[in-house]
Amino acid sequence: MKFVKFLIINLFLFTTILFSVYSSPKLGDTIQSPRIIQVPVIDGSGSDKCWDSAIWNPMPYVWIPYGTVLSAADFTGRFKTVWNAEKNLMYFLFEITDDIFVNGYIFSKTKGNYYLYDVVELFIDEDRSGGLHETNNNAFAYHITNGNASVEYDAIDMWNTERVNYRNHFPEFKRVKNGTVYTWEFSMMVLNSSYTPTSVLDNYRPTLTVGKKMGFSAAYCDDDHSSANPVRDHFIASKYQTQANSNESYKNASIFGLLQLVAEPTAIPNSVKDLSVFEAKKLDVFPNPVSDLASVSFSSNYIGTVDVSVFNAIGQTISKAKFNKTQQLFKQNLDFSNNASGLYIISITAGTEKLFSKVLR
Repeated sequence: MKFVKFLIINLFLFTTILFSVYSSPKLGDTIQSPRIIQVPVIDGSGSDKCWDSAIWNPMPYVWIPYGTVLSAADFTGRFKTVWNAEKNLMYFLFEITDDIFVNGYIFSKTKGNYYLYDVVELFIDEDRSGGLHETNNNAFAYHITNGNASVEYDAIDMWNTERVNYRNHFPEFKRVKNGTVYTWEFSMMVLNSSYTPTSVLDNYRPTLTVGKKMGFSAAYCDDDHSSANPVRDHFIASKYQTQANSNESYKNASIFGLLQLVAEPTAIPNSVKDLSVFEAKKLDVFPNPVSDLASVSFSSNYIGTVDVSVFNAIGQTISKAKFNKTQQLFKQNLDFSNNASGLYIISITAGTEKLFSKVLR
């Protein structure tokens, strides 16, 4: 009887730990796209002021071969996204470090090896309905190619049994090379699932609004061979997937991440370009590194509502809470038990005062 009880307890603990590992928030689960008023000049520089409001989203997950560790010189990728209501367009800025640049794919309705070249791939599910989309437009898997001698880029997806070139979904496009760093800057129309390749585009473009949620993941097909012998050596993405799902996004929208249109980013100040701005001494966190609970405290004359936010290392909001400060010393426990290992920023707003602290999990 004791053995059975022991077995049940340990099975329960193992299941709890396993569930916690796979349910913990991860980088790329949620992408925020801030609204902008002044749209960028699409010149491949990323220098326009509007990009400052967006957060860099890394592409750290190697889907194929699954779990491979790449050198920074072989591939490093990150991207930003913003949107504009007046033009009803989304804008993307990709920064890709790739030591071997392979282009040369020539579009054909029957030539299906476009994913073997160096390609930025966007997975978009406009209404976040999920489901299968390999040969329909329930969702899109745009393979944005590196072009060839005739064109700078194409955007290939499947419709029924044919390949379709959706480059007209991307009204503006520019890619600039600086050594082995390639900056991709482009605008993109969002189309709903009723769109077909012969449809009039404007009839199938939903109005972009604050709060709109879409299924979304970004990826890169990396060819380290040549255009004469194209090979997809690696497939790298923004969204964590299990090994079983590592090559399923091209046909299953249910495993996409979340992209949300926001009025302004819910992000830490100045993004995370310089973590020294979070060395405020007024906010105490103990213990640090934290295991499950972090005790956060500060002292001030302010009495009233205290807003507490926790951000991950790329500025995405992990949690928010409000507390009432009734005395000189404010002290509150924050629960980190469901958070993945990594760097977090705790932000506290108390009246006009803002306090920050880094914490490791």
